[in-house]
Formats: sequence, structure tokens, C-alpha cells
Amino acid sequence: SLSYSKSGRVAEINYHVKKSLWGNGLATEAIQAVVGFGFSSFDSLLRIEATVDQRNTASIRALHRVGFQHEGILRSHALVGGEVANEEIFSLIRADWNSHHG
Repeated sequence: SLSYSKSGRVAEINYHVKKSLWGNGLATEAIQAVVGFGFSSFDSLLRIEATVDQRNTASIRALHRVGFQHEGILRSHALVGGEVANEEIFSLIRADWNSHHG
């Protein structure tokens, strides 16, 4: 899913892949499709952000494959499976997307 700020300049992408489907490239494909839709549909959109449990290396790789850049760590930011977890924040800006897909 893609949710965006009231200003329309920043959006956040969220996704979940059923465990039985892991390893098939579905996250990468879904991220590319949603990001492409976002940047092509909303002219004011400048950046798309994603946060991910820092232990979820497969999701981090999927974000990198699409072109997201690591920006930092949000310490004790989420509850994952009943545990407090750090999350990594990533972003993809329109200029970077356009330079690879424009």
C-alpha cells in the first residue's frame, strides 16, 4: 500500500508477503509497481519512505534492488512478534527513480 502526507510530497510504502511465498521476488516486484504508480500518478510526490525491522534482511535487499537508500535506524520503534525492535528507514526520491526509469 502507499499512503501519502497531506502535503502530497511524501508517501510511505508498506507491504507484507505471505511466508509460503518468500524467495520468489514478489516483494521487489510489488515495490517497483507501487513506486512506479506513485511517481507517475502524483506530480507533487517527491519521496517515498519505507521502514523495516532491521532483522528482515530480505526486505532490505528488496528495497535496495528498487533503488531505496538507507537513511538511518529508528531505535525501539516497533513491536514485532511481541518484541521491541529497531527499524531501518529507507527512501527513494523522484529524481533517483527518474534517472533509472525515466
